[in-house]
Formats: sequence, structure tokens, C-alpha cells
Amino acid sequence: MRSYRGFPLFLNILRRWLWLLILAALVTGLAGYLAVKDRPAAYQASVKLLVGPGIDAPNPDLGALRTGGQLMHTYAELVETAPLLEAIIKELQLDVGAVQLGKMIDVRANQDTQILIITVTHKSPDQAIAIANAAAREVVQRSPSAEDSSASIINQQMLSQATRLDQIIGNSDATIEKLEAGLTALAESEGRGLIVLQTNDYLEKQRLIIEQLTQERSQLSDAITALTQLYESLKVTPTNQVKIVEPATYSTMIDSELRLTVLVSALAGLILSLVIAFSFEYFHNGIETLQELARATGVPALGEIKAQEPRADGLVWKGLLKSQTPESYRMLSTKLLLTRMKVPLRSFLVVSSDPYHNTAEIAANLAITFAKTGKRTILADGNLREPAIGQIFDLNDWKRPAGLFAPGSEQVNAEHVDGIANLFVLPAGPISEDMPEQMVPSRISSIVGNLEEQADIVIIAAAPPMVCAESLILASLVGGVILVVRQAEISQKAVAEAIENLRLLDVHIVGALLDKSGARGDGLVSGLISGSTLALAGLHKFIHRFTWLINLASSLQKKAGRLTWSSVLKRRSLL
Repeated sequence: MRSYRGFPLFLNILRRWLWLLILAALVTGLAGYLAVKDRPAAYQASVKLLVGPGIDAPNPDLGALRTGGQLMHTYAELVETAPLLEAIIKELQLDVGAVQLGKMIDVRANQDTQILIITVTHKSPDQAIAIANAAAREVVQRSPSAEDSSASIINQQMLSQATRLDQIIGNSDATIEKLEAGLTALAESEGRGLIVLQTNDYLEKQRLIIEQLTQERSQLSDAITALTQLYESLKVTPTNQVKIVEPATYSTMIDSELRLTVLVSALAGLILSLVIAFSFEYFHNGIETLQELARATGVPALGEIKAQEPRADGLVWKGLLKSQTPESYRMLSTKLLLTRMKVPLRSFLVVSSDPYHNTAEIAANLAITFAKTGKRTILADGNLREPAIGQIFDLNDWKRPAGLFAPGSEQVNAEHVDGIANLFVLPAGPISEDMPEQMVPSRISSIVGNLEEQADIVIIAAAPPMVCAESLILASLVGGVILVVRQAEISQKAVAEAIENLRLLDVHIVGALLDKSGARGDGLVSGLISGSTLALAGLHKFIHRFTWLINLASSLQKKAGRLTWSSVLKRRSLL
């Protein structure tokens, strides 16, 4: 687990993982674009319904309005029920199911205004309008506001009765006016003396008119009372009523929101990559800086080897001498030459803390740097697992028994490298089955001593000491050990254990070297290459380990026929 302090380190993390951030944003943005660009055009149509007393009531009651608001949510749920959807499908003869149709319909209830909005989304504009209106009609049909409902029938009957009462009142008014006119005419005739005698006929006629007039007035009063009661009943607006306020008459095309979708997708990918990057950095325990290297190893940090332009042979001396990578080796050689010791160091063992890291290129470049300072330098290959020095200088000749661990005499002669003054190379030579028998500490000590007599500086490239016994023997016999640590490739705990194992053998560790030549790139291109080859690198390690195990088993089976896989695995764990 790592601890980060300071804004510069935060920026350094972003710079190192910039390739992942850009790649994730591009991939997710492209995915969002592909998901939206082929989406067919869709249209929306909306219809509005009024639930409750609404604006019909002259004096709306607060309780009625609250009840209407609660009923509105009920009708909103009713729209999405299967019976109502199937009724719409049957009416419009749609070729979709109730579930699919329900996904096209969206219902929004506004409790403040008691307006229920039904919105339909469909690829056909006309079909969207038809479905929206059909849904509104079905809602009204299932409410007391429907024409065939009992409430509507009663309301119609009350309206018809009010109409009849109004007619009766009109007729009564006309009759009363006629009777009053007749009574007035009779009185006027008496006043002019046209009727001289108050005969019984006159009195009877007057009485009949007055009785008829009284009866009509009574009938008119009853009709007016009944009509008033009917009007009062009709003025009370029902709470549970639904009516269409605005039918769907047009549809609008929905914006695909392509830009917004791509932007949101890219932002989601960016956030996800940030989480991955910072999680990796937080839990990652690899060594990134020289300070971390010195703290993890407890030995001096000799410097760092920066990334270089890739070459087939891995040598930097053939490149620009003023580049950063040769300067790293010049700094390293200077530190090694100026190290204050009672006895000057003449031989160095270059090993790695990573079991799968070959230090041949670093040792070769360091030897070339020493040779260019005028020091007679011998570069020997002590790596029996992956010998590479001879291949780098094109000196491999598997027919001759030359090599650091070759059987025979302890006098070995290195070959001069053409074109490089003061540099001599001793490759590993062929690997034989009795090679382990030749790795006797006293014999190896004599060989190293012989090499020190032939040169000013002896540099030996060896396999990681955690997996190879010959590296431990060499480490105990040379003047000093240079431990190479690959940046971000191995944990600090593993590096500390490698240092501790060397110290148990009383090995003189000159210092540690941070190898950045194979680290993750800071740029986009190098980051993409590193990310794409990560899986292949892991597969290569697995195949290499499995192949080594098979070869070891095959060579040992020739000596012991009853060797088992368990013993091979035990030997592998011990190494």
C-alpha cells in the first residue's frame, strides 16, 4: 500500500496513467456513439386530463380537491394496467403486446394542478397520437364520467327533469298572465257601467277566474321550488370525474441526444479509469523512485537507468553519446570507481531482484562504459538460465568449451571485442549436464581471481540469486554486488527479502540500481503498447517457468529414473 503526499505526485500519477484515461474515454465514448447513432427516430404525443372537480365547481371544496389529487394517482396507475392496454390494442388493432405497449406510455401526475399527462413514444407520429387519445378515452370510460355510467345517467335525468320544470313554469306564467288579463277586463267592464246588475253569472265567473289564478300560482311556486333544488344538485361538481382537457393533436420528434450520450459515456469511462489508476497506485507496492529504492533496500541508491531507443543488441554505446541513457551509465561507473573502500573494488556482480529479469544488457553497457574510461574491462556471463552476453556481442560458438563455468582448467581467457578498446568478453559457453559439479566455490574463486589479474574491472552478469545457486556462489566471491530493481515490477517486500538473503551470506552489496528501461511509459503511445503487451508478458512468464520446470525434470530424470514431480516442485521452491 502506497502513501501519496503533495500535488506534484498526484500530477505524476495522472501523467503516468494518461494513456489509460484517454483510452477509456475513447472506448466508452465510441460505445455510446455506436449505441445511439443507429437508434430509429421516435415521436412523442401527449394528452391532458383533468381529475376531480377542477374548474367546474364555482366554490371548490378543499377536501374535494385533496380527494381528486389522490384519485389522480389511482388513474395514473390504471393507465399501465393490462386490461386497459389490451383495450387500446383491440381498439387500434396494434401488433404489439401489452408489455411492449406499456413501455411506450409514460404517465405524469401533477398534484398541484390535478392535470394527468399521458405521453406516448412511438416510431410513427400518427400512431403516437392515436395511442395517446385512445388511452385517454379508456381512462374516461372507466371513470364515473363515462356516458354509460350510473352517475352520468342520473345527471342526464336531472337535466331532463329541469327542462320539463322550466317548460311547466313557462306555461304557468302564460296562463297566469291570461287569467289576470281576463280578471282585469271584467273589472274594467263593471267600472264603465257595462254591467248594470250584479248577477249571479258575473259573480260566478269572477270566482272561477280567481280560483284558477290561485291554482296556477300555487303550481308555479311548486315548479320553481323543484327547479331550484335541481339546479342546486347540478351545481355540486362530482369529485370523482375525469375529462379530457387537451387531446393529442400533434407529435414531436425526440432528440437522440447523441452528443450528450457520447459525452456522458466518455465521462463515465474517464471516471472508471481514474478509479482503476488510483486504486492500482494505492495498493501497488512497487518501487518507483530512488528514494523508495533506498528505503526498501537499506543500501545506497546508485542511480537509475532511463529508457532508451530500442536496439536489436540493447547497447546504448552505438547511439548518441550525449543522450540520457549513456549518461546514466557514466554516472554509475563514476560512483563505482570513486567508492571509498579500504581495498578498491575490482569485480562486480550484476543481478536482479526480479526472477524474470536478465541483467545482461545492463552489465554489457556498464562494461562498455568502464572500457571507454580506459579501464581494461572483462565482461563475463554467469547466467546459466538465460545466457545472453555472447549473443549481444555475436560471440556464441557452441562447439568450443569456453565459458565462465566450462569444465577443465581454471585459466579462462576472454575475447576482445572488435571496435571497443579495453573490452574483453567471456560468454557462458555451452551448458552441460555436469555443469553443477563444476560450480565448486573454491574453483569459482580461482576463476574470478584469475579474471581480476587479467583486467582492472571484472563485471559478471548473473541470474537472480533467488532462483539460482550459482549466483549466490558468485555473490560471495566477487568484490561487490549491484542489485538491479525494475521500476514498478516487483514489490518492496520482495526487494527487501532479496537484500536480506544476500546479507545472510556476508555479501558486500555496493548499492541498488533502479532500471526504468522497461517501465511503463509516460506517453500515450508507450502506455498503449505497455497495456496491450501486459497479458502477453504474463503468458510469456508462465510458459518460461513451465518450460524451465520441464527441462529440469528431463535432465534430472536421466540421473535418477525414479524422480517424481513432487521432488521437482520441491527443488523449484528451494531454488
